[in-house]
Amino acid sequence: SPLEVFTRSVGYPADQYQPNIRHLRAYGATAYIHIDDGKQRPKGRKMLAKAVVGKLCGYEGLTGKVYKIRLNNSGKIIRARDARFIEERHPLNP
Repeated sequence: SPLEVFTRSVGYPADQYQPNIRHLRAYGATAYIHIDDGKQRPKGRKMLAKAVVGKLCGYEGLTGKVYKIRLNNSGKIIRARDARFIEERHPLNP
């Protein structure tokens, strides 16, 4: 595997190096992304939505810690570093 080739070339024993996969999520998982207003909400607007809902459709970057999320309401694809995921159900069977 590519991991074994890398660990051998660096001189690591293959059983001591484990890649970090904690950030990986299932494709199609429901994601909640925080809406950043950049300011405090005015009086009477505190109950407005603070997050948008979307589906995970990909990763970006060498480490893959930037998520590409397709928004449900507009179909637009956005990049988000911080997102909350719901993976209780299989993503392809709603």
